[in-house]
Amino acid sequence: RPPLGVAAFPAARRRLGTAGAGRAGVLLQLAALTPCVASLFLLGESGRWQVDLMPLVCGVIVSRIGLWLFDLSVSQLFQETVSPADRGAVGAALEARHACAQGLSYLSAVLVPRPEQFGLHVGASFAATALAAALFESYLRTERIGTQTVKAEGA
Repeated sequence: RPPLGVAAFPAARRRLGTAGAGRAGVLLQLAALTPCVASLFLLGESGRWQVDLMPLVCGVIVSRIGLWLFDLSVSQLFQETVSPADRGAVGAALEARHACAQGLSYLSAVLVPRPEQFGLHVGASFAATALAAALFESYLRTERIGTQTVKAEGA
């Protein structure tokens, strides 16, 4: 079976449009990661690791649904807005950026390895997701995607 976000994408796209599904996905991801950040403050105070880890684990699991929705929406927008002649070059540039971001995440684990520093990784992940949401919203507004001034999708 496909991941829940993949299974939900067609329905979300029909109901919200491609841009709306992406917006909903990244906002779901951000909302699901909020308890992860909050769990860091709960974790140290009570000392009950099993109870306090639940918001962290559940937030990460639910955030994956939003990640899949967002990723599929961005991929679909890429297909719809980049000309076929330019897709190779643009796709290669995007993959290079993804590889750099992945490399930075590995480097951060090497530079900040201690368990008590885990909160820094959670905070960086949350900040990166918030930045992605802001940049995506800025792109949609700049390109006027998902507004009444644009032709209906598929037209």
